[in-house]
Parts: sequence; structure tokens; C-alpha cells
Amino acid sequence: MDELPQFENKTTSQSQCPPFVSVVIPVYNGSRTIVACIESLLGLDYPSDHYEIIVVDNNSTDGTDNIVREYPVTLLYEREIQTSYLDIVKLT
Repeated sequence: MDELPQFENKTTSQSQCPPFVSVVIPVYNGSRTIVACIESLLGLDYPSDHYEIIVVDNNSTDGTDNIVREYPVTLLYEREIQTSYLDIVKLT
């Protein structure tokens, strides 16, 4: 496998802090995949105090929210609109 090219960030110097990043994970019945997703994000080579992980559960029925609660992430619920997240994007 070819290595990915490395890009220099022209907007920040080595002495400046990296930007704060929010990673939002929409999920519905994702108990089989949410652990790998969260653990890969927690393992990022990025300062942990410069990013947050927000999981938005769309009323899962498979215990996804119980799994998410075991991790240092923010868990939110969307209970009013039960649809694919792609449909929500189309509505806005």
C-alpha cells in the first residue's frame, strides 16, 4: 500500500496550538461498529484536549447507547426524527 502524502499546515506554526475539532458520529443500531469507530478516534495522533467526540444516537434498539456510555465521549439522542441522516441533510 502506498503511503499517504504528508501536507504541511501553512496556517499554524509549530509553536501554535492545533485547532479544536468536534467529531460528530451519527448512529442507529451501530452496536457492531461503534466500538471500532470510537476507539480509532480516541487513538488519533492529535492532542486529546483539542478535540471532542459527540455520538448522536437516533433511537437505537440494539444497546448502542450502553456501549457508547463506556467511553469518554458525549452522547446525545435524536428521538423526534426517525430517519436516515442523509434524509435530514436533504430536508435542510
